Amino acid sequence: MMRFAVLIYLLGIVSLRGLEIELDYSLDTYGFFGETGSQERAALRAVADFYESILQDDLEPIDAEAFVGNVSWSARISHPGTGASYEIPNLVVPRDTLIVYAGGQPLASAGRGGAGGFRASGNQAWFDHIQARGETNPDGSPAHGEGALDFGPWGGQITFDTERTWNFSLTERREDGSWGSDFVPTALHELGHLLGLGSSSDSWQTHTDTSDPAAPVFRGPHAVASFGGPVPMQPSTYPSHWQDDGACVYPLGHDPDNGRNVLSLTLEQFGVPAGVEQIARMDPSSCATGTRLRVFTELDVAALQDVGWDIEMGSAPTRDLPVLNLDVLPDGARRLQWDAVPGARYQVESSRDLSQWTPLGTWLEANEATLHADDTSPSGIRLFYRLRQE
Repeated sequence: MMRFAVLIYLLGIVSLRGLEIELDYSLDTYGFFGETGSQERAALRAVADFYESILQDDLEPIDAEAFVGNVSWSARISHPGTGASYEIPNLVVPRDTLIVYAGGQPLASAGRGGAGGFRASGNQAWFDHIQARGETNPDGSPAHGEGALDFGPWGGQITFDTERTWNFSLTERREDGSWGSDFVPTALHELGHLLGLGSSSDSWQTHTDTSDPAAPVFRGPHAVASFGGPVPMQPSTYPSHWQDDGACVYPLGHDPDNGRNVLSLTLEQFGVPAGVEQIARMDPSSCATGTRLRVFTELDVAALQDVGWDIEMGSAPTRDLPVLNLDVLPDGARRLQWDAVPGARYQVESSRDLSQWTPLGTWLEANEATLHADDTSPSGIRLFYRLRQE
């Protein structure tokens, strides 16, 4: 049986199934995520896989060269390694793909994440295309701006504090906290912001009621049904979290009698069974007690539905396709590397337009745990790669 994995040069990884979250570490100037195969990268990949397992949207690609008319754009983010505003000119975003620039820097909090912005020139159709990626409101209008009921980002950025010790376990924490801050719960929270759970999403603001600035609430219908009423939010100029319970107590992580609790039931993930009562993950603080990680809840997922994501519940997938990783060698050649499955054969192919594919070398036998292929094509050329496995 032939399988494919695809790599977009200088952008990240795309395998051919459902919505894909590409993790790009090219701006990780502090080296927080280490090298290919590190526990840091594995943990963030696992969190991205969880989201991929439940998000089923169809997002149009963004490619200035393929769009009709004289258009251009630059993706804008807060640089994950410096915090400064940063632009990626004419970024190519494949269909059904989100590109996430990940890194670390010293932060006052554990993490920070959000959807990316953009700067563009062209026509209104192009601007709508970038902002909504084909997502529409019930009346057929592009899903962005005031009153939007859907969300179609190109991606964004996620950053983690480099000045703390982290626990990268995917299933547990030390009850005494000696493993450090829990990475998985933090990454779930920050990627939640990138996916629109917060003020950067027009559709989030559509459901946010700030008529009482001291007690804002979220009125998205799915969240209201899950919580049993409007969901209390943490007051701010642009509320972007559930209300903070203000307590972190053993053994539950919350005081059952605290009237500020925003409680929900967990989904089965990261060693936590379904149906455990927990402070919802989009609470602004990170309470850690006991040995279980704090994970996404039914309320958090309901809010994803309210901002426009199509949800299909399931467990996080097992990735049976090799993950392609790209490095640029000192001589400028691009090295594509992947973990091989014993007994399989592989061939790397390249393309400029995702339609015509050219073999990059011969078929390789999986006689080593890790294989690679080098491309010496001239630099500056936008290339797509795919890995054939049989």
